[in-house]
Amino acid sequence: MAGDAPAISPPPPPPPPSPRRGASARRARYGFQALALLLAVTACCALGALIADRFPQRFDVTATREHQLSTRTTDMLGSLNGDFEIVVAANFAELDPTATSRTRAVLGNLARATPRLRTTLLDIASVTGQAELDALLSRLLERYRGDLERQASAARGLLDSASTAAATLRSLSDEMTAARAGVTDAEANAAALRKFLEDSGAVCRVAGQDIDKAVDDASKRSGTTIGRTTIPATEDAIALIRKPLGDTLSQLKQIGDGLEAVATAQDAAVAPRTRDAVRPSVARILQLRDQLARSVTAIDELPRTPLPSVARVLERSQAAIIVGPPGSARGGVTSISLASIFPPRRPDGEAPVRLDLRARTEELLAAGIASLVRDDGPIVMLVHGEAIRLAPDFRPFVALRERLALRGMDLVEWAAGIDDQMPPVTALNPGGKRPVVYVTISTSAGTPEAATRMSRLSKGIRQIVEQGRPAIISVNPSTLPAIGQTDPMVEFLVPLGVQADSGRPLLQQAVTGAGPGGRAVSTDLFITDPGAAHAISAAIRGQTTRLPWAIPLRAPRGVEPGAGVSPVMTTGNAGKTIWAESEWMEYRRVPAAQRSMVTNPPANDSSRDDGAGPWDLAVAIERRVADLDQRVLLVGSNGWFLDDVSQAAALVDNKEVLLAPGNLELFEAGVYWAARQESLIGTSALAQGVALIPPMSPGAMSALRWSLIAGLPLLVLAIGALWRAFRG
Repeated sequence: MAGDAPAISPPPPPPPPSPRRGASARRARYGFQALALLLAVTACCALGALIADRFPQRFDVTATREHQLSTRTTDMLGSLNGDFEIVVAANFAELDPTATSRTRAVLGNLARATPRLRTTLLDIASVTGQAELDALLSRLLERYRGDLERQASAARGLLDSASTAAATLRSLSDEMTAARAGVTDAEANAAALRKFLEDSGAVCRVAGQDIDKAVDDASKRSGTTIGRTTIPATEDAIALIRKPLGDTLSQLKQIGDGLEAVATAQDAAVAPRTRDAVRPSVARILQLRDQLARSVTAIDELPRTPLPSVARVLERSQAAIIVGPPGSARGGVTSISLASIFPPRRPDGEAPVRLDLRARTEELLAAGIASLVRDDGPIVMLVHGEAIRLAPDFRPFVALRERLALRGMDLVEWAAGIDDQMPPVTALNPGGKRPVVYVTISTSAGTPEAATRMSRLSKGIRQIVEQGRPAIISVNPSTLPAIGQTDPMVEFLVPLGVQADSGRPLLQQAVTGAGPGGRAVSTDLFITDPGAAHAISAAIRGQTTRLPWAIPLRAPRGVEPGAGVSPVMTTGNAGKTIWAESEWMEYRRVPAAQRSMVTNPPANDSSRDDGAGPWDLAVAIERRVADLDQRVLLVGSNGWFLDDVSQAAALVDNKEVLLAPGNLELFEAGVYWAARQESLIGTSALAQGVALIPPMSPGAMSALRWSLIAGLPLLVLAIGALWRAFRG
């Protein structure tokens, strides 16, 4: 119809996109997604790097924890309350490169463990070595500036006081010369008086001259520096006047006593005129003695710094030293043999044998730091009944002595078989701050003379126990119980709440299937799990401890009021292979190397044997005696800390591994525990240098193989399935 609006047709559909244009859009979209992903990953990596730099973490997954510090080292480093520095000055071109790399790794681990420790390596053959040395000395100079200023101030006062003392000595010499001239021939002791006064005047005159010369030399020395460094030579200057002052103090003691005797003598011996002449000198000598004593004490109490020693050592030779903060023990510095941590390069053409010394390096460095931290290291007194003195070499205990010295401990001896009296240790412990731990090693009574020495040793050990002194007591097998007699080396243990069956040592049998009889009987027990929860037990857990001719201990509780007995090491008899043997004497006479050839070795076949078990092998005893809290570690073995037992080693994967690292760990932990310093107990680096992964059974090995072969592919498939299900 004419009035109807025209029909509106729908718009035509848009043309289909060009295939080329669609592909470009997809590529652009995917490109933007890839770029965003790349930026996100980069941002995550950058953020992760920042976090790792701020909070660094290292994870050691090796079996022997080669890149991880031991528990003892970590605990010690965590307790540092000052700035320490390990300085190594060496020509690194002359050192074994593999060993150098490993030692650097240990130094890095130590430095990362605490901000209190810094390591500095100086290559003396490089062009920058001297500049690095100067920077090190400047840094140490700033650290000890306060002590150096106090030294300089005290040195000026000491020089003035010494000059005054020299003038007084010259005046005293003149007074004694005048008094000598006043002695008349009529006096009864005229000749002796003249000689005494003449000699005393000469001593005072010479002493005054010596002090004057020392003051002059010290004044010149105090204005110089050590070598080419900027370190003032104040300590050298003070040392120059210390000796003449100390010598004069000793001489004045004798002169003063003699003059006082003259001044108080009777008329028949000394004339009144002579007595009156020497009285003023007596008073002046007493005053001078007090003045010199104060000066000597002030010198001895001055703060010492390690700077002179460090400067001289580093300027003269290659060295590895540890420098502690002001107030450190042992003068604030200790040194370590450079060759022990940086072996030299082997000559060309010689087959390289590159031992892995990382554990030993950590042990040496950690022990050196620890020796500077504490000044109350225990004194270990070895009590024995030998017919000779072991000091100063201590040949059967060289490794033990070196280990103790590294930890700031001193090893001394009481040859109880020779000396009835306990030796004093005042020279090593003038203030009485250091505890003394007594360590016994038993002896046998093979001859009448040896029996006498054993009796003296038993008396000395009884004295230690009754006086409440800390001790580590070792028990030796004895033939006396077999004939109905009491073993004097163990009878004093009964009041402690412990019985030692010294007449029946523990033996262990293994069926070998070869050799005579197919049995091998060992006189040594090798303990890996101590089977106790004591602090000492924790230090040796996982470390093999070898106990030759072990003695079973019985520790009934409550024998003495106030006594506490705790097991430290125990052994069971699950396989019925360990027993206490009653007929062991003949077997002990056989050399150890020939015992495997014995046709009929001992067996658990007698009613007098004890195969029940379990047995205590070491116990810790705490009790109150003589107003003291006594601690005693009793070990059912003798000679277990000798070098030939504790230092037996084998070469495993180019590493020297101790076969019984727990022995010295047990000794050291026992000393710290007895001295009430159990915070220092822990496993050392040398002891932990053994594999932590035990041998795998065939079933476990098969399961591990199948998990690697089939488990990884199945894991990938499972992850893919989960992803597909998530995307839907």
